[in-house]
Amino acid sequence: MYRTVNFMGMTSCRLWSVGDNELGLENYVIFRCDRNPSTSRLRRGGGTLIAVRKDVRCLRISPTSTNVEHLFVKFSTQNISFILSSVYIPPSSPFTIYESHVSSVQTIALANTNCTFIFCGDFNLPDISWSNDNYGLLYSSPSSHCLPESFSYLNLFQLNNVSNNQGKHLDLVFSNNNNIYIEKSSSNVVPCDSYHPALDISLSTIADTPSLDKSHTYFNFRKTAYPEILNFLNSFNWPETINNLSVDSATNALYDALHSSILLSYNLYLKTDM
Repeated sequence: MYRTVNFMGMTSCRLWSVGDNELGLENYVIFRCDRNPSTSRLRRGGGTLIAVRKDVRCLRISPTSTNVEHLFVKFSTQNISFILSSVYIPPSSPFTIYESHVSSVQTIALANTNCTFIFCGDFNLPDISWSNDNYGLLYSSPSSHCLPESFSYLNLFQLNNVSNNQGKHLDLVFSNNNNIYIEKSSSNVVPCDSYHPALDISLSTIADTPSLDKSHTYFNFRKTAYPEILNFLNSFNWPETINNLSVDSATNALYDALHSSILLSYNLYLKTDM
């Protein structure tokens, strides 16, 4: 069993006018992504921070997207490498912000397949319900969303079950190691509001961290039986099917039909080593 690695992550920390030497974190290496014109039109608020103990070797990884308030830090201890991220995505952010964050996560994760990932932060996705099976996260959402779909593809687990005072999970912790444990912290570095309880992340048994699975079953659309798909979709009376549905329900009905049409084309599946 390895000792716990001490690090801290903060979101929406509003530190744009505060220097590192004013934070009282003398024993930590501090990484910051303060709010700036490329991430928000607002000057105040927002921002994210990661602090790693000075006796732990660490370095910052540059994300592919700069329009998101997120940080990625790689650190190593006892021959185990970790990549830690902290992100703040404001409420009602456009879909493109999530796409940008997901793009950075995918690029970094696929370039560091032997690392333990801890991707955490305030994602502001209150309508998604999270669970896990033996292979990674499961989710239930009223509409399609790129973040859970992409994180599921990366075999990540969603490990935070600590809800806020509204019974929601706005702060999420994703990892490829389900031996990481999350609980509500009994002490706070800074005051926190009831929507975002402080969390303790315990790295207790790290020996068997799974790597990303590079072998996947995927759809080979170059060999798709498109006439069969077209015939299947034409079998629906679409005006009658969606006439009395809301926009979201109609969209889900269309997605379900497309998904079913793909599954009917058996020659789509191809297994490969990527």
